Amino acid sequence: MADAQSMTSLPIIGRVDEKAIATAVPEPRIQAYDLSPDGNTLAMYVVSGDQVHAPSWLVIADVKTSKILRHVEFGLSPSYIVGYAPQVAFTPDGKLLVVQDEQTVRVLESENLRNVRKIDPPAGSRFKVPARIQAASSSNTFAITFGDGKPLQNYKDGQSVHTEMIDAANGTHTGSWDSDHIPLSLSPDAKLVVVPDRLTKSVVIGVEILDTKSGKKITTLNGWEVLGTHVSLGIFGTRLLGKFVNDDELLLTSDANADKSGRDLGAILRDVRISDGKVLQEIAPVKYGPTGEMAVSADQKDWIALSRYSNPADLKHPWAIPHYPPPELMVFSGLPEFRLVARVQVSTLLGLRMYHLFENSGLRISADGSVIAIAENNGVTVMQNPKH
Repeated sequence: MADAQSMTSLPIIGRVDEKAIATAVPEPRIQAYDLSPDGNTLAMYVVSGDQVHAPSWLVIADVKTSKILRHVEFGLSPSYIVGYAPQVAFTPDGKLLVVQDEQTVRVLESENLRNVRKIDPPAGSRFKVPARIQAASSSNTFAITFGDGKPLQNYKDGQSVHTEMIDAANGTHTGSWDSDHIPLSLSPDAKLVVVPDRLTKSVVIGVEILDTKSGKKITTLNGWEVLGTHVSLGIFGTRLLGKFVNDDELLLTSDANADKSGRDLGAILRDVRISDGKVLQEIAPVKYGPTGEMAVSADQKDWIALSRYSNPADLKHPWAIPHYPPPELMVFSGLPEFRLVARVQVSTLLGLRMYHLFENSGLRISADGSVIAIAENNGVTVMQNPKH
């Protein structure tokens, strides 16, 4: 279904960048962030300077005023490992923060940044390096993935990792498994997780849904169409990325709209029911260049996606340099069906100082969908959803 298109400006609520943080942290380099569920504050992992093993900090800033509300030294910045990146995530009630660098995972109280507990990998495991944390939107349980310290270079190849399901509030372990892929998204109730499916018989890598207690496969979603036709096994051109809308719906899009030969890989977004694989809704915005970067509000009424469109025909010419217009932030809203309510150009220089392969996208949305945040130009810009 092609949605009606609209161009609009999203009112900017505030912005927190390295200049603002310099009042509390010398030579700040923002490497990760999260938006609080109520949309009022930002939590940021900040390194002081460009040197390895420089002091790192956890900083809480007010969205509207950019004022630093509190900050605490977290440790020393780790050495660089390809595919690993620091992360910060609020619990759904906003009371706790789960923070990881490449050395440790810790839970802190967001109100005073007091350490609550440290989360360690299993004793004796070769997987000791924190690689990824995934938060659930209605549960305090997190999927925390550890790697063995070897570079995680290419999602098209397997990466040996171990994932633990841990309740951040009380430290309880609810499941664990070894895998060859880092989780992409966790269901709101933390009972399901989506991972890439490297066995997909298509040029587009599909996804698997796993049970979070055991890591066992529940189902597979693939068969992405290329120009309306299922493609037999070949060279992977791109992959699907999935974000849970609710416990039985997955929002899917690819991370590119064309492969190297210029074949259109389907510039669409699909809302798919997990239990039977039924496509509940398909949206094909005009000039949508999927990046796979999405975020869904906890109340399941709004979601956002980042688009970076390129003309597939440009890629058919080996010496042609594709033209990339400025990326767009797309805002979708509504029940029972979503519709595109706004699209706005954002900076061409997206991201923070450290932007690794498996880092979160940089898109965030508050629990009620009213506040939207995007990482750009070494800082975070926060905007108002026009539907709120």
